[in-house]
Amino acid sequence: MVQKIGIISVSDERPNANERIKPAIEKQCRNLLDILYSIGTVQPVIIEEPVNSPSTARKAGLYLRSKNVAATLFNVPTFGFPRFGLIASKFAPGPYMLISQMDPNQPSPAGIAGIGGSMTQLGIPHERLWADLAGERAKKEIEAFISAATAVHGLNGLVFGLFGGRSMGLNPMVSSTVEFSRKFGIDVDHIDQLEIIRRSEEIAEQQVEKAVAWLGKNARSVQFDDILTQEKLRAQIRNYEALKIIIREREIDFSAVKCHYELSEYQQPMCIAAMFCNDPYDWDGEKQPHVFACEADADGALTMQILKLLSSSKPTCLLDIRYYHETSKTFLFQNCGTAPSWFACRSHSPKDNLGKVDFCSCVPKFKGGGAQTSFWFGEGDLTLARLYQAKDGYHMVITRAKAIDPLSISDMPTGEAHWPKVAIKMNTTPELLLQKMNCVHLHAVEGDYKKNLELVCKYLDIVPEVIELS
Repeated sequence: MVQKIGIISVSDERPNANERIKPAIEKQCRNLLDILYSIGTVQPVIIEEPVNSPSTARKAGLYLRSKNVAATLFNVPTFGFPRFGLIASKFAPGPYMLISQMDPNQPSPAGIAGIGGSMTQLGIPHERLWADLAGERAKKEIEAFISAATAVHGLNGLVFGLFGGRSMGLNPMVSSTVEFSRKFGIDVDHIDQLEIIRRSEEIAEQQVEKAVAWLGKNARSVQFDDILTQEKLRAQIRNYEALKIIIREREIDFSAVKCHYELSEYQQPMCIAAMFCNDPYDWDGEKQPHVFACEADADGALTMQILKLLSSSKPTCLLDIRYYHETSKTFLFQNCGTAPSWFACRSHSPKDNLGKVDFCSCVPKFKGGGAQTSFWFGEGDLTLARLYQAKDGYHMVITRAKAIDPLSISDMPTGEAHWPKVAIKMNTTPELLLQKMNCVHLHAVEGDYKKNLELVCKYLDIVPEVIELS
C-alpha cells in the first residue's frame, strides 16, 4: 500500500537569509527523500520552495491537504522561523515529525525546539528527530512514524461489519457505535447473523466442491467423523462464501461475528470463515487478508485492523491465554476454534501452511458440529496487542513475543487438542500479564511493532500499557 507523505521545509523570512540557507535545506531534503524511497512504500509529496512567509506556509499546508497525505515531515536543517511551521500545521495533515541533520555548523536544534515548543503549547502531537540522517536510527524512527501515521489515517472512513451482538456476556468485546465513529472515524454496520445463513443457501454447489477438493489436496488431514461430517464441512464453506459476498456488497473493511451460541449451537461454528478471511489466500487464489474477529469482539477486530495496517497487510489473529510453563518460562496461547493457517509456517504457499493443519471435529460443547483446526504456530517474532476500555477511555496492552518450537520443551502441554496453539516467550510474568489483560483475547502479528503501536496510541489519545520487565 503506497503511503503519501508530505514534506515542508521551513526557512527564514528575510530574503537574503532565505537565499543563504537554501542549499542546506535542499541538501537535507534530498537526504530525506533517500530515506523515504528506501522504505519502498512511500510516495513523497514535496513543497519545492521553503516556506518563508505566512502566505507560503498556508499555501504549502493547503496543497498537502489537497493531496490527502497521511502525515507531514517538517524539514528543519537550520533555524527557520517557528511560526511558519505552526501556520503550515493548521492546514497540512498531521501527525507531524520535525527533522534535522546533526550538524555543528547549523542551529537546527533551536529550529526544532521553536516549532515543537509551539506545537506542545497547543497540544499538537508531533515527533522530533535530530540525528545523522545517513544512520540506521534515523531510518527506523522515520519508518515507525510513517507506519503509525498512515495506520491512523487509514482508519478514517472504514466500515466495520458487526454480525450479531454481545457474545456470552463479554462486555469488554462491546464498543459504542458513536465512539467508533468519533474516536477512530469508523462506521459500524450492524448485520444479523442469520443473514449469513440465508445467503449460504444461494452458494453454488460447484464452488463448494471446489473448496472441498482444494482442502483435501492441501491440508495435512480432514478428519471426518460423526461431528465433522461432509455435510457440516460444506455448510461451513457456504457460510464463508456467503460472508465474502456480504462483505463485498456492503463494502465492509473488517468484521466480527458473534457465532456463540446461535450459530455454534444450532447451525455450525464460523471457524472456516475465521481462518480464511484472515489468511492471504483461499481456494480462489491469493487475496488480501480480511480481519475477522470471533465472538463479536469489536475492540479485538479494531486491534487486528490496526496491526494489519501497521504491517502492510500481514495476517493477524485472535488468541486466548491458556497456560504458563514455569520451568521453561513459556506461555501457551490458543484460539478456541481456528486461526489463520498462515501462522503454521509463515509461507507464501498455502500448501506449505495447510500441510501442517489438521481439520478435525469441533469440541463437543459446540453442538452444531463441524470443523475446527489443530496446528502449532511456526517460530518467529510476534507483537501482541489489545485495545480495551476503562473509565478514563481507551487503553492498549502492547508486548513483544517470540513463538518457539513446542518440541523444544519435552513436557509442554498442548491444551485443547482440536484447537490451534502457540508456545510464546515474553519478557513478563504470568501475574503481570493477567493483571493487564482486561479481555480474554490478545492479538498477534508477525514482527516488532512496539514503537509503532506506542505512536498510534499517542495520535489517537489511547493510554499505552507496555508489558515488559526492566
